[in-house]
Amino acid sequence: MTNPRRTTIDGNIWFGDGDTMESARIEVVGDRIARVGDPGEIEKAGSSEEHFDFCGKWLYPGLVDTHSHLIFGVPNWSYEDYIRHDSNERMLLRAVRNAQIHRAVGVTTLRDSGSRDGVVISLRDGIESGYVAGPRVLASARPVTMTGGHFWWCNEEADGPDGVRRAVRRLAKDGVDFIKIMASGGGTAGTDPKAASFTLEELQAIVEEAHGHGLKCSAHCEATDAVVRAVKAGVDAIEHAGFQEPDGT
Repeated sequence: MTNPRRTTIDGNIWFGDGDTMESARIEVVGDRIARVGDPGEIEKAGSSEEHFDFCGKWLYPGLVDTHSHLIFGVPNWSYEDYIRHDSNERMLLRAVRNAQIHRAVGVTTLRDSGSRDGVVISLRDGIESGYVAGPRVLASARPVTMTGGHFWWCNEEADGPDGVRRAVRRLAKDGVDFIKIMASGGGTAGTDPKAASFTLEELQAIVEEAHGHGLKCSAHCEATDAVVRAVKAGVDAIEHAGFQEPDGT
């Protein structure tokens, strides 16, 4: 077995918590940071390995993008344009490109908050297998939505406590990292962002089933009623929190 490659990097470091270290050296062994310290304490990597000199420049921890949709990105397209014109194969290719763009600007972990079918699961697994370069991806895949609800075209429509439980079980079987709930309408034509999509009983069933599988729940909430029900149901995160009232205020 060969020893993992050793790399050293010189530069100023911003740790992300307000602390800094100037004229420092980072030692990387394989794909892990092994040590950070004064260059006098860490030997410079030899010619057979790698050394990068970024003296005078600042290094920072990997960024985390907590809400992305990697399948999107065609200028001026609406959701309906994607529904009419896009295949899963094209969405996967676009998701690969978008993941690579994220990685190039310093995003090392990305939470994808909804995609059609298993497109982003395939991307996540491809990155983990080394087929393509990209950040660590946490995939929710198909958002659980009411029949005809926001993102219905991602293909996980469900109604009633038993129906939404089955939806969560399907997603858990497919290997998602978390459950995304469309708790109100949104930008999909025919949906109302001012109105909640699921009853409190339905949301409680989703959360209970997800937590039983060790999965956290994230709820898209544009409507105030959706925010209130999601909190009462015990969701782990709320996306958007639009606080829109039925009269549009």
